[in-house]
Amino acid sequence: MSFFMKAVTGLMKDGSISTNILKEGLKMVVGCGDKVAFWEDGWRDGIPLNIRFPRIFALSMVKDGTVEQFGQWCGEEWRWKVCLRRGDWEKDIWEDFCYLLESVSLKRCISDSVAWNFCPNGLFSVSSFKRCIEEYRDGEDVESVSVWKGFSPPKVELFLWQLLRGRVMVREVLGSFGVAVLGNSCCPLCGGMEESVDHLFLLCAWSWGLWKACMRWWNVQSCVSKNIKEWFGGWNGLCPKSSLKRVWETLLNAVVWTTWEARNQVVFQGKSADFIAFLDLVRFRVAWWFKFHGKGSVDPITVMVENLEFNCVEQNKKKKRKRSHDSWIPPYNDSLKFNVDGSFIRRNERAGIGGVLRDAKGVVLCSFSAGVEAADATAVELLAI
Repeated sequence: MSFFMKAVTGLMKDGSISTNILKEGLKMVVGCGDKVAFWEDGWRDGIPLNIRFPRIFALSMVKDGTVEQFGQWCGEEWRWKVCLRRGDWEKDIWEDFCYLLESVSLKRCISDSVAWNFCPNGLFSVSSFKRCIEEYRDGEDVESVSVWKGFSPPKVELFLWQLLRGRVMVREVLGSFGVAVLGNSCCPLCGGMEESVDHLFLLCAWSWGLWKACMRWWNVQSCVSKNIKEWFGGWNGLCPKSSLKRVWETLLNAVVWTTWEARNQVVFQGKSADFIAFLDLVRFRVAWWFKFHGKGSVDPITVMVENLEFNCVEQNKKKKRKRSHDSWIPPYNDSLKFNVDGSFIRRNERAGIGGVLRDAKGVVLCSFSAGVEAADATAVELLAI
C-alpha cells in the first residue's frame, strides 16, 4: 500500500461502525498518478491490480511504484508501459489488462486525491456521514452486531463481520468480481464442491468436522445449519452453561479464523491441512484469547488449554473488587507536590498519562493529560514521570 493510502487509512483501526463506513465511502481518484500505488492500491474498481491480475504481476519487472511510473506522456497523450520478463503469457489476460488501463485517463498537473462516495460532488460532509450511520444501523442484523465484543483480536472480529456479509474472498466471490481463479473453483479443504462462504466455513466435511470436534469438548451435539448466518444466530443457544457464554463465543471466533488459515495454507503454501494440528490450534487460541481479551484466569496458558471449562467457570465466580482510594497526603508548608500517573489498556493498546501540581493546601496549580504510544504499562508510567 502506498504512503498516500496508509495516511488515509491510519485512523481505521477499531472496527467500529464509523470505520466500516469510512472504508466503504473513501475512494481514490487518480490525477497524474503521483501518489497512488500502481499494483497495491485499489484505484481501479476497488480491487488492486496484483490481486486482479496475479499472473501479470508475477511476470512484471517492476513490482512497486506509483501509477505515473508505469508510463509516460507523449505530448498530451499518456501511454502505459508495463515491462514483463517474458512474453509467453496468456493473450486474453494481457488484453484484459491493457483494456482496463486504457479506460483510465490521467490528468497532467492534477495530484491524486481521495473522494467521498456518498456525496455526488465527492466532498465529505458530516450530514452524509450521519445519514450513512443511521442507514447502517437500520440494516444491521443481530448476528453482525454480536461479533464486536472484544473477545478476540480486532482483525478476527473484522473478518467475522466481513464473513457474515459474504465479503470474504473465497473463489465463488472472486469469480463474481470477474477475477480469474487459478485451477478449479472447488473447495481446497475437501475438493468436493465450489468454494463458497457457506461451504468453506460450515458445510465442508473438514470444517464441519472441526465444529463437531470442538463441541464434543463440552458434550454438545447439533445438526448443521443451511448457511453461516443461521449458524451464527443459533450458536449461543448451544452453549451448555450460562457460565460458559464468554468462552463459547470465543470458540466461535477461533474455529472460523482457524478454518480460514487452514484454507490459506492449502491454497498459498501447497500444504495439506492437518486436522489434528488445527484442532489443537483452536483449543490454544480459545484459551489464549479468553485469557488476554476476555480477562480470563490467571493460571498459566498450558493449564487453561488442558481445561477450558474449569477456568471459565472460575473466572465467572470472581466478584468485582472495590477499588481502594488512598487519601492524598499534602506536602510540607512552602512546598509543592506533583502527582503523575499512567494508564495502559492491553486490549486496544491505548495509553495515556496525566499529572496534577498542588500546594500544601491542596490547591491545584496546574495539570496535564495526553495520549501516548507505549508497548506496556511500565513504559507508560515512565513516560508520565
